[in-house]
Amino acid sequence: RGATQGHKGGVLSVAISSDGRTLASAGQEGQVLLWDLRTLSVVKQLGGHRKAVTALALRRDADELELYSASADRCVRVWNLEQRAFVETLFG
Repeated sequence: RGATQGHKGGVLSVAISSDGRTLASAGQEGQVLLWDLRTLSVVKQLGGHRKAVTALALRRDADELELYSASADRCVRVWNLEQRAFVETLFG
């Protein structure tokens, strides 16, 4: 069972899956948390950003559901939400 601990700083963005089961939240501390909305617990912590994560977006037209996290570190990280895994980093 996941932890119920949330972000250490402020929450800057949220995105919810189309099935309403998973919520992603982005924080000032550079983390993206995946929440199971049925249990209201954190099921995965997605790291890798060096600065605040300022935006989240879901891509539903891909083969598998993808989450994009944009950060003040000038990177966008792509995540596979179904596998809860890192895919790639886009630099800008």
